[in-house]
Amino acid sequence: MRRGRIDADAWSADIPLGEESERYAVSLLDAGGAPVWQGETVQPSLTLDAVALEAALPGGTQGARLRVAQISAVYGPGRAREVTVT
Repeated sequence: MRRGRIDADAWSADIPLGEESERYAVSLLDAGGAPVWQGETVQPSLTLDAVALEAALPGGTQGARLRVAQISAVYGPGRAREVTVT
């Protein structure tokens, strides 16, 4: 769910984009917390195919984490959110 920096509500609904464009920095972290894949997307979704995932995490996804931060043209990357890969 998109977050807003200015005049946003309390996460109760999807809010309008308050930026020039929608951009997100995405990092895939191994179980030790080291980035093994990094990229950007201009959509609120990203798909890594099985080949790319296996190349980034040859030992499997156990303990891997995904980090996502919205990128502002004015402020740069915001606070990242991390979740465990399942």
